[in-house]
Amino acid sequence: MGPIGDGRQSDDRVDAVIIGAGVAGGAAAIALALKLGEGRRVLLAERSAWPRHKVCGCCINAAGVAELRSLGVLDAVRGPRARLDRVELRAGTQVALVRTGEGLVVDRGELDAALVQRGRELGVEFLPACQAQVLGEPLSCGDRCVRLRSANGSTRLVRSRVVIAADGLAGSALAEIPELQPSVCARGRMGLGARLKSGDAGFEPTLDDGAIRMCVGPGMYVGMVRLPDGSLNIAAAGAPALIRTTGGPSAAIVRTLRTCGVEIGDQLGPVRGTPILTRHRRRVSDRGIIVVGDACGYVEPFTGEGMAWGLAGGRAAGMLAADAIAHPGVESMRRLEWEWSRWHASTILPRQRVCRWVRRLAHAWPAARAAVGVLGTGGVLAGAASCVGLAVGAALERPYPSAGRSREIA
Repeated sequence: MGPIGDGRQSDDRVDAVIIGAGVAGGAAAIALALKLGEGRRVLLAERSAWPRHKVCGCCINAAGVAELRSLGVLDAVRGPRARLDRVELRAGTQVALVRTGEGLVVDRGELDAALVQRGRELGVEFLPACQAQVLGEPLSCGDRCVRLRSANGSTRLVRSRVVIAADGLAGSALAEIPELQPSVCARGRMGLGARLKSGDAGFEPTLDDGAIRMCVGPGMYVGMVRLPDGSLNIAAAGAPALIRTTGGPSAAIVRTLRTCGVEIGDQLGPVRGTPILTRHRRRVSDRGIIVVGDACGYVEPFTGEGMAWGLAGGRAAGMLAADAIAHPGVESMRRLEWEWSRWHASTILPRQRVCRWVRRLAHAWPAARAAVGVLGTGGVLAGAASCVGLAVGAALERPYPSAGRSREIA
């Protein structure tokens, strides 16, 4: 091993390290490998053991479907009973049905696995159960130093031309980079998720394939969708105070569903939680590092557009990083930082603003109940409200622009 500065040593140099093997990290790995071609080293580090289960992110809207097709993994995850084309809105006794674009319902674990497998087929080195940490300032040559710690405790340092951080809401890969620390919304909601199979307590057999049931109650909203294997995925976002005072995550979900006329028993099975959801980073790039997906900033999404943000952002990040790697030099790294910040600000942030507006409506219980009531009554007001809803849906489902000096990733 040879010295690489600041007491750090390594003779292991790679072109890129991607931290996090979720949808954003998997998409970035595929895009990088496709554009760089053979002879390049791309590492994909994932802190969890593999395969893993996730209860969130089962719905993908039309824009996300287009991203999956572009990345070459659509056929691997599109099976029978996977279509998603409508949302059943409930707020108290008010019910309305809203048609959406042609989306997909997927098993999130299978989707992540398909993205990783596609990357491995293209030459990406996958490192499961591996904690990655970016160390301080860049080296004098401009490379970033990344510490990789495996599950057995062994540690190695690698020099990387580019680092793509896609380590999610609670990721700590950038803890030593002060410029890239996130801020958390003090009034943010917690995310909750559960998966129910036939025979489980609370299983709801009447939910149609292809529909999301969105139930909005005071302080919480709950979404339900049937997965391709027939099981139910339940995802919710609620105020931490409400969850505490109602007896915990399971009781809070049950209470919200009952408020909307949905009976699923007194308790659910195991319910997983997330940190506070709403957060943002003032900066999303810094000298050879670009931040992607939920790690970049998070606004509670609806009906699958959050997955599209991750897929599109990962693909764009991979393409831009490939350009920087193919054209070495300090100026190329500066261009990467600037281009990623610009793409994110012009593409992801506007769609997140739309979701922020919808989120505020969902959290304002009287307004949400009134809006669903208008949609469900028919007539002129319902028609106008439907037009607004279609406009919002069209804004979220339109295809994402490509990034980089070449518009193609293949």
